[in-house]
Amino acid sequence: MRHITASEIDELISMKIIVEVVEEVLKELSRRESVMPVRTRLTSGSTDVLIMPAYSSHFDLSTVKVVTVNNDNPKRGLPTIQGSIIAVRPETGEVLATLDAGIVTAYRTGAASAVATKYLSRGDSMIVAVIGTGVQARYQLLGVLTVRDVERVRVYSRTRERVERFVKEVMDRHSIDVKACKSAEEAVRGADIVITATNSPTPVVRREWLSDGTHINAIGSYKPNERELSTETITSSSVYVDHLDSAKEEAGDLIIPISEGLFSWDMVRGEIGEVAMGLKPGRTSDEELTVFKSVGVAVEDTAAVAAILRRTGLL
Repeated sequence: MRHITASEIDELISMKIIVEVVEEVLKELSRRESVMPVRTRLTSGSTDVLIMPAYSSHFDLSTVKVVTVNNDNPKRGLPTIQGSIIAVRPETGEVLATLDAGIVTAYRTGAASAVATKYLSRGDSMIVAVIGTGVQARYQLLGVLTVRDVERVRVYSRTRERVERFVKEVMDRHSIDVKACKSAEEAVRGADIVITATNSPTPVVRREWLSDGTHINAIGSYKPNERELSTETITSSSVYVDHLDSAKEEAGDLIIPISEGLFSWDMVRGEIGEVAMGLKPGRTSDEELTVFKSVGVAVEDTAAVAAILRRTGLL
């Protein structure tokens, strides 16, 4: 059985390819043509073990991802997200390959936000704020750069050294101006697109910092008792999700305002797949605030794996 490493995956595909397949599978998900149980989370010590099975009818592929999340790992010189994905041919039950889960997760999460940015942000968006400097933040920015002509990026993280490293890496790879900021507020004020990719359990973005017309991709929180956005940000915005059933279980950014009696699931405008199919409206004005709340769903992994396996000839 072949194992496809992170470095091989980086050579085989691009963010543009993953954006295309993730958009297709998000449409499939919203048509309820996928099979995708809500993921199982096992917490042991400071590590979350996530088990995520899915079947995509569009790609005729099943995958099972077992991934661990440990927010203390960067201090140890280890990735926050580690694990493997098993790819299975449904017709025969044949295991086609295993793949590095960390890099696949980074690509597909960035791609989902790219799809949301394509449909929800203003077409003239040029300034991006990034809160967080980990692997997810890098691929989130890469996804946005795939669908928007960005001219300036502002970055904030609590660790100055990591901010400076992030700035250098982005400037080395892309011809855009990148600024290290001293606070999240400094990064967010005046931004057209805001990315939150942190492990903070409490809000890192406040409504008063946001300009009218801003779009936010909130991807860091996946637990019902944690959030990156303030209640006022959610209640002032048109909110979209990747998958409503998963959001109801895990999206603390929405669950907490609902528990406060200030938001409801009926106020969610739709899934991003519904917007991509034209079944639900996206942005309706240049002044509207929009939020894409992603908890990450397994069928996005399936789509990314399908693209990778096609490039290897295994699918």
